[in-house]
Amino acid sequence: MKQTVLHNQSMLDIAVQVDGSVFNVLNWSLANRIPVTDTLDAGQQLNTPGKEHSFEQVATFFKNKAIVIGTYYTAPEPVTEPEPTIVKYEFPQSF
Repeated sequence: MKQTVLHNQSMLDIAVQVDGSVFNVLNWSLANRIPVTDTLDAGQQLNTPGKEHSFEQVATFFKNKAIVIGTYYTAPEPVTEPEPTIVKYEFPQSF
């Protein structure tokens, strides 16, 4: 069976959503030959591993409530401020 990766989902998100536990994340990693920490692409198809360490009650809860877990976050690029300009102003000699 295949599982489709959605936007902002990590391997941990998939394991919790489908199996109800993070304990099965290594099985997901091994079944797909993808490191746990790799960034997954939306639409990517993952092979579903065995359910050794699954909690069906949790997985059923997410499925019945139509909750999609997507916790992957990428930090925004730091904003660089422009260099300040020095304004040279002299008072006039006479008023």
